[in-house]
Amino acid sequence: MVAAVVGAANFTRVSITEGIDFRGGTLQRAMRFDNVESIGPVTLDRSTAQGPLCFVDCVFRDDFTLVAAALLTPLMLTDCVFDGKLSLDAVSAADPVLIERSETGSELSLNAGSYAAGLELSRLDAKADVRLQDAAASGRFMVESSTFRSALSLDRMQSSAPLEICDVTFAGSVSFHSGTYCGEVAFRNVEFQGPVIFDSAQFHSPVVFRDVRFLGPVSFRGACSEIVCGSSTSGSMER
Repeated sequence: MVAAVVGAANFTRVSITEGIDFRGGTLQRAMRFDNVESIGPVTLDRSTAQGPLCFVDCVFRDDFTLVAAALLTPLMLTDCVFDGKLSLDAVSAADPVLIERSETGSELSLNAGSYAAGLELSRLDAKADVRLQDAAASGRFMVESSTFRSALSLDRMQSSAPLEICDVTFAGSVSFHSGTYCGEVAFRNVEFQGPVIFDSAQFHSPVVFRDVRFLGPVSFRGACSEIVCGSSTSGSMER
């Protein structure tokens, strides 16, 4: 299916052993995967989605990649298990991207992606590193009710809209190094168990901490920010 042009595609209660290769393809209408198990890799790199992409109650045993894809309509990954790498590197998303009630066993990579209408990670269990390095968000970015068991990196992220992180536990390190944030950045009911790095980040609106627990060191070296704190417990904080 490389470079194919297809209309609507619907996969329901299917097991796919050889994987799906849709590199460079054009999807003219909606694609929906419902209760699908894929043993092989799913590759949608450099594809163009003109209709919604919806994956519900699926298990992906190998890598799932949308590298450099153009998403002109919403992308929804709901109640899915990703055993392999989940990569949206360099994706261009004109409509919202939602990853919810899902589990990642390997790296989740959204590096250099462009999110014009918002990005939401909701009720995510991330067991490996999550990366949004060099990503750009001009729509709201929200992380809620999730657990990150390894590192989260937002290094050099550019955000012109609000960023909200609420009801989240970070077991590993978290880095906002050299990011630029024009909208408010808010942390509510968050526990940071490892190091948190805001070094050289530029915040052009307040950074709000409400009911936040820092159990490791926190560094704001070279950062430009207005910090608003509610009830919080911090480890060593450097500025």
